[in-house]
Amino acid sequence: LNHSIRTPLSGILGLAELLLENSLADDQREYIVAIRSCACALNDLLASTLDYASLASGGIHIEDQDFPLSTAIDAGLRESQRRAVDNGAEFFVETGAGLDQVVRADALRIRDVISLMTRLAIHSTPNCSVRFRAELSTWGRRLGELILAVRTMSATHPEGGATTARSCEDSETLLMESFRIDTLETALIHRLVELLRGSLRVRPGNLGPFAMKIVIPVALRDVSGLHEERAATAACPSVLVVDDNHISLRVLHSIL
Repeated sequence: LNHSIRTPLSGILGLAELLLENSLADDQREYIVAIRSCACALNDLLASTLDYASLASGGIHIEDQDFPLSTAIDAGLRESQRRAVDNGAEFFVETGAGLDQVVRADALRIRDVISLMTRLAIHSTPNCSVRFRAELSTWGRRLGELILAVRTMSATHPEGGATTARSCEDSETLLMESFRIDTLETALIHRLVELLRGSLRVRPGNLGPFAMKIVIPVALRDVSGLHEERAATAACPSVLVVDDNHISLRVLHSIL
């Protein structure tokens, strides 16, 4: 299922990106942006469904590694910032102290949490302003908490307001009652945060401005003698791509 659907979707997304690099008439550019947006939505649905199925079956496990927090945060925000532009939303990032710290945790899952929570905020309220904040709170020399918060602001609801607690069971009950991509992504975030031994508070967009706060425990690392390149490589592992699809190969060749 993954290969059969994701391969043609990747070809559509890649070719749309290549077309947008050319000189186009305004209406042509609008059509291609719409094609890319539809393909992105299908790709998100597929990825979230497969990830949720893997989490629910116990197929995803924590893989702790040493990495600089700023690297994982930047990777998680990169795609969301582009999505905000496509959706006509303003995207603001606020960073607190300590994000240059090297920690031990699961860099890939933290990146996924950041990407999902910001994407959910962008899609929750059209033409809104999205504010994301990250900071590290330490408990001495060895332990800390990564605090992630995102909220939306619009003309009708200018203030983010307080959040209300929601349990993992609540989101999964909603998922069973009404299969929607935002409900699926909320349930997926709950599962990921639970896997990371963290906590989550969320207020859905139908109750006012969307707001979400996540706290994830991390171990602080002594970086004396730890090479910076080694930490960066741990946060962004190398990927070997093997593909026999000629369209995908053309897209990869153009990107690389």
